[in-house]
Amino acid sequence: MEKEKLTFREFRKRMFEYNPTPGLKGPIYGVVVFTEGSFSQQYSLESRSYRVSSDNKAFRAGNYSVSLFGSALDGSDDHVKLSEYMCDLNGGEDGWKVDYCYFLPDDRDELPKLYEGAKCYLNRIHEMAGRRLDEKEKRKNEAFF
Repeated sequence: MEKEKLTFREFRKRMFEYNPTPGLKGPIYGVVVFTEGSFSQQYSLESRSYRVSSDNKAFRAGNYSVSLFGSALDGSDDHVKLSEYMCDLNGGEDGWKVDYCYFLPDDRDELPKLYEGAKCYLNRIHEMAGRRLDEKEKRKNEAFF
């Protein structure tokens, strides 16, 4: 599947749009890829590609800070404060330049399966304890999940 390549501006805009959405949700993830010319030596594509999450202050409205942390896809550089190096944020004119960005596949589609498994597990615990749940208790448990 071809990933949609975005400019950092568009990527950041989408992260901003995602963050204030109400409801139970976790962060979404994407990758920021820097140009080869951003560095004084040659690095592989995976070394220049950093996984970031929507939890960063750079993607939240109303923050004084625009900090952005990420980790290189090849594992060579973990939890780097990218905002200090990026020319698009605090890195200045000579900072790292973004080549493109893309979003990682969303694995939250698996959550309903996890919730269903948790409900079954809870009912099984009650059965093992020798106690059968009546319909009212089962509905109460299902409402919890």
